[in-house]
Amino acid sequence: MSNPVHLQVSKTISAPLNKVWHTVALGFGNVADYNPAIASSHLESDTTSGVGMIRHCNFPKSGYIKEEIIDWQELKAFKLRFIESSVPMATLESKFTFEEEEGATRVVQDFWFRMKAPIGWLSPLMKGKMKQTLITGLEGLQKHLSN
Repeated sequence: MSNPVHLQVSKTISAPLNKVWHTVALGFGNVADYNPAIASSHLESDTTSGVGMIRHCNFPKSGYIKEEIIDWQELKAFKLRFIESSVPMATLESKFTFEEEEGATRVVQDFWFRMKAPIGWLSPLMKGKMKQTLITGLEGLQKHLSN
């Protein structure tokens, strides 16, 4: 299998680190509250903090993805991977890093993906659409935390 496609997006969120961390990391199951690419979401695990948390996300038109946290650095970063999806993904991992900046928080999202064969070769062609989806998610977070 070919290497995954890597994308990186970032945004400075006008909210303190604790608030951003609480929303994104501790509120892992509530991603639909701020990300317009997700119609609904909820936790599916008994674990409610850290490694082992699993969420189920439904997409607006149809389909779903289940993601699990595989790395957790309190108030600094977490990494997730997909464990099940209706989308033909061979691999999907995402790492969120948080850094406080003068009362605001810089969020960096690294994202790796590769579609399953036989359409895996299309993955690089999807970079633009996937990157825009990630940007929209961070913009949604900013809007959510501004309310």
